[in-house]
Amino acid sequence: MKGRVGLAVVAFLVGLAAAVPARANEAWLLRDYPGSFFLGRGGLEISADYLLMNGTLDVFNFRGSAVSTLDPEVRSPSLGDLYGGRLLVNYGLFPETNLHFEYSYRDLELGVVDVQFHTAEASVRQGLLGNGPGKEPLLVLDAGVRINKSNDESFTNISHINAWVKQVDPDFSVRETDSEYQFSDGSTVLSVPKAGNPRLEVALRDMQDVTAFLRLTLGSRLGNFWPNLYVEYGATSVRTELDSNLPELLPEEIRPLAEVFPVDEDRDEHYWKGGFDMQAALPLGLLGNLDYSYIRLSRSDDLSDFDDNHILSAELSYFLTDTLALHLGGTYYRRQFNGVIPFTYNRQSQSSFDNDYGVARLGLSGTWDIN
Repeated sequence: MKGRVGLAVVAFLVGLAAAVPARANEAWLLRDYPGSFFLGRGGLEISADYLLMNGTLDVFNFRGSAVSTLDPEVRSPSLGDLYGGRLLVNYGLFPETNLHFEYSYRDLELGVVDVQFHTAEASVRQGLLGNGPGKEPLLVLDAGVRINKSNDESFTNISHINAWVKQVDPDFSVRETDSEYQFSDGSTVLSVPKAGNPRLEVALRDMQDVTAFLRLTLGSRLGNFWPNLYVEYGATSVRTELDSNLPELLPEEIRPLAEVFPVDEDRDEHYWKGGFDMQAALPLGLLGNLDYSYIRLSRSDDLSDFDDNHILSAELSYFLTDTLALHLGGTYYRRQFNGVIPFTYNRQSQSSFDNDYGVARLGLSGTWDIN
């Protein structure tokens, strides 16, 4: 799967590089930057990125800090490894109205499970005040919807199962021998034969979230420098369930321990985000972008272990031609994907979110005028 994703991204990048039509404009890029720049009517920008994090790139020592939160039996040498791809499309519908579409695929090793994330986003950027030549600063509004989703994940490894059930109830544990499952409530150990019973499993189901957001950005071009300040509000609906067939297998004496399944992780939450984005045209055909944001989340008291995140993203683009740019960048997360992929944060996982994390990316952007 990893090879197919990489091959698909490379093929798309080659296709972009071979494109001929050019758009005669200044060297600014929209990408997914929270700025105030517009393509102009008929402007089209397409970007493709390859996303990666592994032990070589783990400059924030994610493995060293996160491993202490996991049961020793489920610690993985590839904990935190990520690979994936991203496609961004921006289109100038009108001179002061741009459309943005985004799709990302990320495969992340979380220790107890390897999760594939799909993210889709659609938004519209509308100029509100002072747009156009000689009418700066620029005030713009972005409004959109973002969806994160993952396929159901089911695991039967007894160490992984034990790690999950202990998060639900610390006194409860599960072990196995060649012929039986062993269950303990902390004081009593009871056994059930494997023969004649279904295989024990725990599953994560319906993992998804939907966020509607509004972002207000104030920006002003200062020669070759374009700074922006922004504030964003979002409301999120999370749908996730932790399920198990434990109730079918537990002896009657300790069956109440499993009555908690399925564990409903559905919730609604909202957030505020504030930050700045700076884009600068540099010598030698380079374009630099730096973006910082602080997220503050509002959740129920039982989900309040970590209610914020700091995110810093930096990118350097090199213009191979007037229409094609190669870029290299990375994003730092102070608390992993807290507030970024909301459904990953729940009552069982929240204690593990106090870890720095980072993702590197390499890609191409092409711009055209299709009027």
